[in-house]
Amino acid sequence: MSFVLSNAVDTSKVFLAKQSQLESRWDPNYYRYMRVFREKIKNSPFPIERLKRSLTLVQYGISERATEEPVGVAMLRMINLQEYTWDLSSLKYLPMTEKEKKPYLLKHGDILFNRTNSKELVGKCNVFNLLDEYVFASYLIRVRLKRGTLLPEYVTAFLSSSLGRIQIDAVSRQIAGMTNINAEEIRDFYIPALDEKSQKKVVETWHAAIEKRDKILAKAHKILTSIDDVLLAELGIPQKPESTNTIESRIFRRAFSRVTGNRIDPAANWKKLSFENNKYPLCKLCDIVALNPATRFSNLNESNVVSFVPMDAVSEIFGDISYIQTRPIRESGNYTIFQEGDIIWAKITPCMENGKSAIARGLESGYGYGSTEFHVFRPKTYDLSVVFLHHLLRLQIVRQHARLYFTGSSGHQRVDEQFFYHLEIPFPPVAVQERIASIADDKIAHARELFAEANAELENAKQEIESLILGKGNIK
Repeated sequence: MSFVLSNAVDTSKVFLAKQSQLESRWDPNYYRYMRVFREKIKNSPFPIERLKRSLTLVQYGISERATEEPVGVAMLRMINLQEYTWDLSSLKYLPMTEKEKKPYLLKHGDILFNRTNSKELVGKCNVFNLLDEYVFASYLIRVRLKRGTLLPEYVTAFLSSSLGRIQIDAVSRQIAGMTNINAEEIRDFYIPALDEKSQKKVVETWHAAIEKRDKILAKAHKILTSIDDVLLAELGIPQKPESTNTIESRIFRRAFSRVTGNRIDPAANWKKLSFENNKYPLCKLCDIVALNPATRFSNLNESNVVSFVPMDAVSEIFGDISYIQTRPIRESGNYTIFQEGDIIWAKITPCMENGKSAIARGLESGYGYGSTEFHVFRPKTYDLSVVFLHHLLRLQIVRQHARLYFTGSSGHQRVDEQFFYHLEIPFPPVAVQERIASIADDKIAHARELFAEANAELENAKQEIESLILGKGNIK
């Protein structure tokens, strides 16, 4: 007796698998994606092998806490492993002896995998090709290939393609809001074993696309970084050169009567942020906005579904919300409630330092909720453009000075409310605010177009790589 699915069944959500086909995994997610993968590669002219046949080392990184002080050896972390490149702008260091660091020192050709992140970013990988000494953190997995087998650049290109991502999506597991893969799952990846000439063609195609993408992104980032300069110039605020970092420049005296708020530590009373200008009056931020206003959902019951904004949905690049979920919510719980038109501003590091903030828009019934790690700003007056204020709060000098008001442990520091209670901002007429906001918005729109163009370059390369692997492309 056999069992068949009805023709009315959505086969993208419901499927059958024979017990003889089951491997070490029993979850439907794995078999659904792997069925798609096997269907795609079944006609490939190249043999399909497990990655573990070509491996000589698979290793988790160091779990010890690192420091920003440049003492010891630099440690690559999840934040440094960006999409197909390395971002070394935020490095941390570990004081280690030669014996301690030797097992974790990276070598050229090692592949680093991100083992925990959002669903879209977990499993991203890149080949280590940096010149200096580096070790790697515990959220990364190091893979080393045997000589004379697969090229590390080919493996990363394949796993970055649509074919490779199908496998990563198949094996990844979501736990407590984060998605994970482990070393054994990486070992079991299926890799088309192309001949060396074909591998080099794939690598050449991939690297050419990345190079072209990076040139486009460089233009986009130049536009985005110019927003601060334009904003300050429009407000008539002179940019002061960065002072030399010396002992003398870090020592200061302050009368006790001038110590503000409940903070008497040096950090919170050093180098106050000043928006002094000759054009517009200054006003205290909290005179024109409500900071973290008490908000409750109206007519809430257990059957309600409410807009939920995850932290990773807030773009640090464009300063907007990329997607909104709907979830049921009850009166009790740890979250921040906000309403349409509020500014949500990540207060926890490194989200704050990276500029994660947005204007809450598109909320179901005008209300939403999210992480407790958001500060919320709500205008009190019609004379304030919320878009202008959002651009002002995204200024790099604001975020730099906000660090002086960090509270909490070194691993989970947050910006104290006191920073905003003492912050004075320029307050031009609303027409001027809207004009300045429009200039910044236009720059962001232009940068967004360039990002789309850069992503299209990579997508085209992924399709070309897939054609090569499936024997449909022309390998010269």
